[in-house]
Amino acid sequence: MPRQTTILSVSLPQAMTKTINKLSRQTSQTRSELIRNAVREYIVNRQEDAELLKIAKKRMKSLKKGTRLSHEEVWG
Repeated sequence: MPRQTTILSVSLPQAMTKTINKLSRQTSQTRSELIRNAVREYIVNRQEDAELLKIAKKRMKSLKKGTRLSHEEVWG
């Protein structure tokens, strides 16, 4: 069965590594789990930010035209 994960090497400042090690112990997670969860959360946040930016741009465009969007058009 093919591997479902990829090994990724990242250079981090020593202070950040110490913080990761401390959080790993405090949360009983491996460093990989901790970093994987942090990256997952970062990606979700960036995707949400991109969606909100699209909504804001659409809203600005409608304001410039003098039209209004309904609640349903903005929030779906």
